[in-house]
Amino acid sequence: MEEKRALLSVYDKSGLVEFADGLVELGFEIISSGGTHGHLQDAGITSRDISELTGFSDLLDGRVKTLHPVVYAGILSRDTAQDRKALEGLGIVPFRVVAVNLYPFQKTVADPRVTMEMAMEQVDIGGVSLLRAASKAHHRCYAVCDPDDYSRVLEVLRSEREDDSLRMELAVKAFAHTMAYDAAITDFLSTHLGEGKLPPYFVAGFERDTILRYGENPHQRAALYLPMNGGRGPVAGGRKLSGREISYNNYCDLESAYALVQEFDRPAGAVIKHANPCGCAVADNPAEALKMARAGDPVSAFGGIIATNRTLDVKVAGVIVGPKGFFEAVVAPKVTPKALEMIRHRKGWGERIIVVEASAGSASEFYPRWIEGGLLLSDADRLVVEGDKLQVVTKQGVSDEQMADLIFAFTVVKHVRSNAITIAREGMLLGMGAGQPNRILSVQLALQNAEEQHGGCEGAVLASDAFFPMPDAPTLAAKAGIRVIIQPGGSVKDGEVIRAMDELGVAMVFTGIRHFRH
Repeated sequence: MEEKRALLSVYDKSGLVEFADGLVELGFEIISSGGTHGHLQDAGITSRDISELTGFSDLLDGRVKTLHPVVYAGILSRDTAQDRKALEGLGIVPFRVVAVNLYPFQKTVADPRVTMEMAMEQVDIGGVSLLRAASKAHHRCYAVCDPDDYSRVLEVLRSEREDDSLRMELAVKAFAHTMAYDAAITDFLSTHLGEGKLPPYFVAGFERDTILRYGENPHQRAALYLPMNGGRGPVAGGRKLSGREISYNNYCDLESAYALVQEFDRPAGAVIKHANPCGCAVADNPAEALKMARAGDPVSAFGGIIATNRTLDVKVAGVIVGPKGFFEAVVAPKVTPKALEMIRHRKGWGERIIVVEASAGSASEFYPRWIEGGLLLSDADRLVVEGDKLQVVTKQGVSDEQMADLIFAFTVVKHVRSNAITIAREGMLLGMGAGQPNRILSVQLALQNAEEQHGGCEGAVLASDAFFPMPDAPTLAAKAGIRVIIQPGGSVKDGEVIRAMDELGVAMVFTGIRHFRH
């Protein structure tokens, strides 16, 4: 049965006229609805309004246009004698092409002024149903939800050959499109179920953007997937300006580095190695902050990932392309052309250094993590300590300068894998201990790094992501020169720990906040 009928019903009119004109040249009869029909008429393209097929004009102010057996029988019919006979008896011609895109629900609800009534008016019913029907019938029907695919469909139709793979590809794309659309609606409605609740359903649609060289290791496959509903994060949605391909591990470290520097209002720089900060600092200008971050642990910094929370200008680039060391990648909110050229021409390494300009995308409200056969979802750790809410629990007080260092160290420790310890002085990370099975080992590692790289930690502060269960680790830190310690508190032996610090003349501050990061 020769099928030369196409149904066009689109909200996004881009490319529509050219597509419809190409179909008409191929002898297709165009059936269209509502605004699509008017748009084609204005362009001088002949099409029949869908009401001529259904016998009904738009109902309920356009809410019901395409929901009719004549339409869906023409889409869902199979290539069987029984179905052909049924259609012929009713005078129904099958649809070979169904091009539909949906009401802009995601764009509508992105406006903070949107009301529930406004949002519900943008929930597409007929369009979703048409796409699903056409996708189900992909054995003969082209379900087109993206104007970028119009030219591909026309090319195949002009060739007068069947392309089962294209129809399958378009069907998968359409099902993913409607899934992401439903996910956006579910997400919006879930936010109205009550403040402070985790959503009862976490539905997200992601589209493969880039196939990566490999995963964490060469024997693993990997790709970058981006959300179909928008809302891309700063790194995932960022622009690669130069350098080789971004790897799986690069993405993980770029994300960690940029998240860390975004914690600070002052100019900040960070160096990340294997998801942990080996350097971090704040200063009066971004170049100085990054210079201090590099100096935190220059040995570990080699081959690391750099981030700054300010524009990457020629002064910052000068720190990056200095004579010593090599950095795999750098991410910044903005990169100037001159700075980019400096990095590109860095002798010996320039062609390899990845430069990413972060997008303006905001961080996610939730922190998802896959486990085998399931998904863990928690609020993202956005809590920031404030000086006036900290509790000094020892006899020894804390100066304003020490308090600034305490807040800096406790902010950095949030980005270190547990058990996490950071040592800082004058807005600079001196040492870090991460991922150890007990806290005293992390303290030992942090002290060792401070000793090897900075000649010790006299007068520095120490931060712990969780409480000290015993006095041993803080006592070790105090004897190494640490003068102030910040920790959440909450151990059954807090009193014993505090007494030990009083005997050593060390100040201790409780936050009441824990920052585990696994």
